Amino acid sequence: MDSPKFTKSDPTVLLLNEIDILLAQTRLLELYLKQSQATAANETARIHEEYQAELKRLREHSAFGDNAQPPAARPSTTNVPERHLDDIALQNELSEKQRVLESRHAELQSAKAETVILRERVAELEMVHQQVVTQEFAINHQDLQVELAALRHELEKNQQDFERQQVISRTLQEGLEEQLAKLHDQLRERQSSSQGVATEFQQAIFEIAALQGQVAELRAGRQEAQAIAAQELEQTRVRFEAELFSLQTALAMRDRALQENETAIAELERSLKTDILTLRSQLEQKQELVEFRDDELRDAQGQLAALQQRIVELESADRSAVANAEEIERIRRSFDDELTALQREVSTREELAITERQEAVTAVELAFHSKIQALQQEQARSLGVIDERENELRSARTEAAE
Repeated sequence: MDSPKFTKSDPTVLLLNEIDILLAQTRLLELYLKQSQATAANETARIHEEYQAELKRLREHSAFGDNAQPPAARPSTTNVPERHLDDIALQNELSEKQRVLESRHAELQSAKAETVILRERVAELEMVHQQVVTQEFAINHQDLQVELAALRHELEKNQQDFERQQVISRTLQEGLEEQLAKLHDQLRERQSSSQGVATEFQQAIFEIAALQGQVAELRAGRQEAQAIAAQELEQTRVRFEAELFSLQTALAMRDRALQENETAIAELERSLKTDILTLRSQLEQKQELVEFRDDELRDAQGQLAALQQRIVELESADRSAVANAEEIERIRRSFDDELTALQREVSTREELAITERQEAVTAVELAFHSKIQALQQEQARSLGVIDERENELRSARTEAAE
């Protein structure tokens, strides 16, 4: 089952976008807070400096007036209301500045409260995102384990079928050997009284040569099938190496964005499932090839049976003729040697086919084990990256709180 593609409407993508927006808003609010604090500090310092300068100026003016004029020439009480009015205006200005400072302080507290709320929201969204990522990893890993178990079961079933076919072939071969032994005994018993017919035996030799040609064709077909299987295995290995290289490239780009990581995992799942289907198809093709070779073996056995029937017919013809004993012995030995060589070649081919089949199955299982280990390492690295991101966010929140 293929994993869903990540679109713009996917909850994970929307969650990531919302987290980015909230982080941007948090940074803007922090900048606004710093700017407001700096502005308030500058405004307070400026008002304090103005107040100190005005107070100093009034004190200097008062002291200068008291020291410069004699007691008789000092201003009368009519100048006191003007100075009182100046003091009242200065107090009003200070009160206005104080109200401005209080309003700025209230805005600053409101911005801090909003920043705390946004940080809590970011923490909740990060927790939800972590849960979603963990669930997706668990589901994907479980699907891969189920498919791998099914494929192993299928491989075991095919191996059992092949072993049963091998037992059947061995039984047929033993029966054929028994029949040949009986024929040899019959030839020895009739050797003293039989007479070879040169033409019939020559025809039998021609038929044996034709059978040897068919065996050579079977051998060439088997070698070609082996070469094709080796080429297919090499192509599969190259494809696996290419996929591993692409996976390493995707892992190197993991730190750029979490969405790219999830997309790479989805692509890897599709590639693995495609490879599984390809391997299943290859196994079916190999099974069909084995069945085809079994059919050819049965045809060869049928031809051997026909030759045996022909030998029986020749023996019935030999009853009425006297053969040359030395010629009959030479032909019999040649026929025995050819049959022995043919049996040895059939046994060698069956052993080679079994060995190649087992090596192919072992290579496929090793490739799947390597894939699963790579996926597990990938999952561990992804969780490590997510933990690092969470630590960075915690550090950022701690710095912002300070």
